[in-house]
Amino acid sequence: MEIHHNIKKIIIVGHSAGAQLLQRYLALSNMPYELSLNKKYKTKFIIISPGTFMYFSKYRPIKNDHCPKFNNYKYGMEHLNHYGKKHADTIVSRYLSLDIIYMVGSLDIKRGGNLLKNCKADMQGKNRKQRSENFVRYLNDTYKQKNKLIILPNVPHNYKKVFQSHALRQVLLNI
Repeated sequence: MEIHHNIKKIIIVGHSAGAQLLQRYLALSNMPYELSLNKKYKTKFIIISPGTFMYFSKYRPIKNDHCPKFNNYKYGMEHLNHYGKKHADTIVSRYLSLDIIYMVGSLDIKRGGNLLKNCKADMQGKNRKQRSENFVRYLNDTYKQKNKLIILPNVPHNYKKVFQSHALRQVLLNI
């Protein structure tokens, strides 16, 4: 990958379904890891309000004995796609080495719309805010990380309000 020599920072932001895609891309692709190793660029990823996360173990914050496929890819590490299987032994270490910021709106608590409500998703939490809180806590507790979840005050699941929020602008300006 060739990058223009004047670039100093690379910031990739995903919101909602884009955040789901970004989180799984960061886990399964080698490119973000390789990019983060290049010290010419400050590389940061921002995951905002995904519907679900890909967990790296069988732990889930909410138990459900009637959900046998809860750890299948895209929710977990079992039955990974072809590309994921090629890198399965390094998924967790590569992901944990990346500079990722997690964000969610304080009002992103509705269960309507396109929020997945199957048993695999609900084992992560009832809504996007709860799922984001649970995932960041999982990373920090399980892998001794120091990830931070930034709560966007008075922001529902609305891309305009997310991208116009003072908190997101502050993060982007201070990278």
